[in-house]
Amino acid sequence: LDNPYPFERDAAVIAEPTSLTPVVACEGSLMKRLHVRGRSSHAATPWRGESALEYFDRIREAFEALATEREARVTHPLYGDYPTKWPVVCGTVDAGDWASTVPASLTAEWRIGVAPGETVAEVEAEFDDRLADVVADSEWLRDHPPDFERFSVQFEPSEVDPGEPVVRAVQSAMETHGLADAAPRGVTYGADARHYVAAGIPTVLFGPGSIEQAHFPDETVDAREVETAVDVLADAAAELLGGDAEAERQR
Repeated sequence: LDNPYPFERDAAVIAEPTSLTPVVACEGSLMKRLHVRGRSSHAATPWRGESALEYFDRIREAFEALATEREARVTHPLYGDYPTKWPVVCGTVDAGDWASTVPASLTAEWRIGVAPGETVAEVEAEFDDRLADVVADSEWLRDHPPDFERFSVQFEPSEVDPGEPVVRAVQSAMETHGLADAAPRGVTYGADARHYVAAGIPTVLFGPGSIEQAHFPDETVDAREVETAVDVLADAAAELLGGDAEAERQR
């Protein structure tokens, strides 16, 4: 992360929708696109074709099994309350040309969660290996291996010590404004905190709104939460900088 300013950065706060709680750990994400090749045939003679959808189902089931294994095997003290700690979601599937043809190709896209303490490359290797197992069990897939490649953006996970001054400053300001739940949290989404943490800048996420409303119909945020967040961040900045909280609110 380049620094375009003539001063060192001691800390950062990113205003993600954290429900007004301090977040010190962010999950990473791996984005992968799968392309499966089959062989088309008329729907009246499906035995002459090779359905890409059928082979996709085998791969999807293998990935779901791996996701279940990872839920049991990969642990983190800030993620114990989540029903799914490291989500694996197949977000798009596009197959076939029309209803009367066995689908000869399929493209699917996955978002795969990466736990704090892991790397994108490590998790990618697990899913690549599981795909290789499925391919090895199928003569068709051995002769027509699927493509499974990265696309879009990859998010490395990030984490900071809850004892960092910027975290303590946010917690102190929360208590001042009546926000009792100041325990540090981990979240199952990626954020720009990864860039700052990688550059050695202690970073905490804190902001109004909930991630449960993100990418969801009728995204909303309570205006009162926005006002509270402004007050908390102003007080936190004042504590870190040794300045005046009211002056920070007016900036």
